[in-house]
Amino acid sequence: MSQSNIETQIIKSRILLKNPYAYLDENGLFSAEELSANSSASKIEALKVDRSSKQNPYAHIEKIQQSPLETSSKQPQSFSELAQDAFKLYSENQTRSDAQIEQTVELLKQIIWKCRNEIWGSHIDSDPIKLLNPSLILEKLGFAIERTSSLGTFQYVGKSYEVAGEIDRDSNTIRLSDQEPHISRNFTLAHELGHALMHAQTGLHRDPRPEDRVNFEREQVEKEADKFATFFLMPEKLVRAEFKNIFMVDEFILNDDRSYALNPSRNEKINRQIQSRRGLARLLAQTDNYNGDYLEPLCKRFNVSIESMAIRLEELEIV
Repeated sequence: MSQSNIETQIIKSRILLKNPYAYLDENGLFSAEELSANSSASKIEALKVDRSSKQNPYAHIEKIQQSPLETSSKQPQSFSELAQDAFKLYSENQTRSDAQIEQTVELLKQIIWKCRNEIWGSHIDSDPIKLLNPSLILEKLGFAIERTSSLGTFQYVGKSYEVAGEIDRDSNTIRLSDQEPHISRNFTLAHELGHALMHAQTGLHRDPRPEDRVNFEREQVEKEADKFATFFLMPEKLVRAEFKNIFMVDEFILNDDRSYALNPSRNEKINRQIQSRRGLARLLAQTDNYNGDYLEPLCKRFNVSIESMAIRLEELEIV
């Protein structure tokens, strides 16, 4: 049997099994041949739409073996029901490794893509980064998002810190403090989304300090929620792809040519900044002009703070 015939048989089997990804090829794209071979005239007409408009923005997600999405015998219809069914085992009290948290995020994205029509209707954006919207996902999970002038403070080593956000499960409400910088709110929302899916407690909160919390003692659940936010908003494959698109390298090792591309005016402040790894990471995170080309900075592209983006670049050893 030829390869094309084998693929056709596989697709027919998927359709019989009501596989929601039946019309996706290995790259996450809708295949014109597959659709025409297994669709009605109305579906064939839809093939006139450009393939790029049908791209699965989560094609970079690797399949999670034996996930609740695959093994559950119940097939809820709504996004909220499906998410609750998939994550009901995740809310038990336990310590999660970074790898487990990353798998949790990948599972969520699978569910998001499965329910894309419910979430976005016909207005789904083909840009995968724009779909990483914690506010919208929280609302689809049934949480109201409220802004408040202050959520109070807490003390650490003699200093007072404003609480940035909190989750109230009793009223299904996420509260954000107006005291937090605007650029950090998206991370806070993703942090609270992590609590909503992984932790059963209520009243959990995020402090507004930079994500680099050296010697700052925090509860395990708060560290886990921060990791969730990082993986959700700045997925490794997307960050690497965007980074390479801007700087044309997989790993940025400073040399004379790249130093000049970053700082053609030889600004002494910038020269001092790039002498440290964190300083270079911060500069790359916010660079809007490289080698004479104007571009959207990575921090704005992913809608996070400069510090969050810089730390992610370091974590991935891109810098």
